[in-house]
This record gives sequence, C-alpha cells and structure tokens, in this order.
Amino acid sequence: MRIRPLLFAVTCSLVGPAIAPALADDVAGDVYVSAAPGESVPSVDVFYDRLSPYGVWVDDADLGRVFMADTAGFVPYRDGHWQYTDAGFVWISAEPFAWATSHYGRWGYSPAYARWVWQPDLTWGPAWVDWSQSNGDFGWAPMQPAVYVSYGFEPPVDGWRFCPADHVLDVNLVHYYEPRERVVEFHSHAQRLDHYATVGGARLAVGPAAATLREHNVTVKPVKLDVKVSGRLTATESKAAVEHARANHDAVEKRNDQRVASNTKVKEVETKVKARSPEVGARAAAKTETKTETKTETKKTEPARTETKTETKKTAPARTETKAETKKAEPARTETKTETKKTEPARTETKTETRTVPKTETKATPKAEPRETEAPRAETTKPATKPAETKPAEKTAEPRAKTTTPRDDRDKH
Repeated sequence: MRIRPLLFAVTCSLVGPAIAPALADDVAGDVYVSAAPGESVPSVDVFYDRLSPYGVWVDDADLGRVFMADTAGFVPYRDGHWQYTDAGFVWISAEPFAWATSHYGRWGYSPAYARWVWQPDLTWGPAWVDWSQSNGDFGWAPMQPAVYVSYGFEPPVDGWRFCPADHVLDVNLVHYYEPRERVVEFHSHAQRLDHYATVGGARLAVGPAAATLREHNVTVKPVKLDVKVSGRLTATESKAAVEHARANHDAVEKRNDQRVASNTKVKEVETKVKARSPEVGARAAAKTETKTETKTETKKTEPARTETKTETKKTAPARTETKAETKKAEPARTETKTETKKTEPARTETKTETRTVPKTETKATPKAEPRETEAPRAETTKPATKPAETKPAEKTAEPRAKTTTPRDDRDKH
C-alpha cells in the first residue's frame, strides 16, 4: 500500500506540477481518449424528433421543456449494464431512447409530475451519473440538473442502484441489485467516487478508477468505445438526423400535443405549471400564436388563387352568350348590364361581336346582298318608326329589318 503514493509522487514530479490536479483524477495511470469517436448530436431538435414515439414533451417550471417516458414507474440507469471503455464506464441499454437520455442531458425527479423527466443537452458523456461506494458495493444515481443542484436537491433513494463490486460489469447486472432496504442503509453512509477525466473537451464522470476496481478483485482492460451503442453519430447520420427533424417538426409538435391532451393527469399538471410559471405560460402562448399565424396565412393565400381561376372561367360563358345574340335581342340587353360592372368581359364581348358579323355574311348566300341594298330604300320611304326599334339592338336588329323590307316592297308594287 505504500508503493502507490510513492509512484503517484514520482509521476507528478516527472510530468510537472501544472498537470498534477488532472493526475489526481486519473488515479493509477488511467488513460482515456482525448476525443470520443463519431460526432455528438448537433441539434436538440433531433431529440424532439426521435424521442417523440416513446414519450411526451411537457413544460416544467424548473427545467423547461422536458421528456417524460411512457413507461410507468420508469427509473433511469436501471435497465442495462456497464461497459468499461477507454472513455470511462459507458451505460448500455436496450431502451429505445437510452441512446440519447443516457449520454446527453440530465435526468431529474420532477415534484410537479412526480415522475422522472429528462432535460436535453448536447454535451456527450459515457453516462451522466454520480458514483459512490459502500463497503464492497458500487452505487450510482442520475446526476441532477444544474437547477436542482442550486436548490440543494438530491436524487431520491429510489434513484440509486447498488450492486456488489465484482458484478458491476456483469451483463445481467439487474440480477445483482441490492434490495431497497439495503439501498437505504448503503446510501446513508456511502462515500462518493469523484473520478473525472476530460474527453472531447468536457470534464466527465468516468466511473470507478482502475485501482479501485483492482481493490475489489476486478481486473479488466478497457475496450474501445463503440459508436453504435454510445449515442455517437457518423457525419452522414448527423446530417440526415437534422434534416429529418426539420422536415417533421410540425408533425411531431402536433402529435405531441394530441398525446398530452389524451393523458388527463399530465395535462392537468402541465396546465397548472403554465399558470404558476409566467415564463412557461408566455413561452406556450407564443408558440400557440405562431401556429395560428401560419395557419391563417396559408388559408388567405388559397382563396386568392381560386378567385383568379374563376375569373378566367367566366370568360368562356361570355363567348357562348355572344352566339345567342345573333338570334335574340333580349339576352343582348342583359349583357350590357353586366358590362357596366366588369370592364374585361365587355371587351371580350365587343371583340366577339365584330367577329360574328363576318361569319353571318360568309354563311349568307348571294341572295342576301340585294336585301342589304334594299334596306336603305325602306328607310327612306317609311316613317322612322321601325328603324328606331332596331337601334338599341345595334347590329343584331339588322337581320329583322332585312327580312321585312322585301315584303313591304312587294305589297307596294
């Protein structure tokens, strides 16, 4: 036992006093990677997107927007096992959301919801837990959010797990958990294991040191960190995750609101939280206003487009009406009324009328030409009673005048 302090002193003297505090954390020459492989999650939106199928996002007065798992009685860092890696003790779990909640953010027990809730964060870690030891057991519990630490909150006793030290790396770890009665006893006189290392620029709790493991007859070499089970992403996966989160943001928010509304207890608590906390209520109100504004804007633009379409359709029946004018004079009068309201249809009607005149002339046989020449004679001989009736109908009344004048001329002769 005397050799260890001597080796520690020699190491400090060789390296220099500047890094002596770091060596005090990395006891017995533990070496950790300076940067974990892969990339951290680049945006909190990725968490909102990928965790939404397994729980709900609610507003908490102290922690803000937090995730609550659907599993009743859920306790973090319970269902899984530890792996000793070159980045520290990594928690591995089969839970579908553990890739995020075990390596990012903080779990805290919310007094308002009486449930464990998860506050997201983008700093990666092997596991965000506090370690302790009691006699021959190791214990761990979720590391509290910064707000809870400032309040003096500590994890509840039910959040602690203790197991014999020689089984801490067992895959079937859950079978070696101490019962709650012993957990209360261990927790009352347990000693903290403050063993930290800097990985990827962040100071992380990496679990029991190698020397501490050897004291409990645990001799194992660290393995390389596996990106697939540690919440790290490749560059391609990171880019795809951000794009997917942005594309599905509105759908995720809508589905989350529906799930919260369907849970009566959660909805009641969230309503009370918003009423008691002005900041949470203001944030929720601003979120609602943004949604309503976007909906009204989309509704206003759609009718404007349909109106332009209907205007183009109105020109088609106007052309068909001009054909009917050649037969009847009364529909022509009704068209003059509509022309006073809308200028565009009037232009189209005048154009079509000028086109219909040559069509009637071409269809008429040469016999119709003498009728046109005889029409002026009828106007000079008879009093201007009938021509006055043909003027309001403009060109459409001329065919009637042409048909009547030849009969009058024959009667005279």
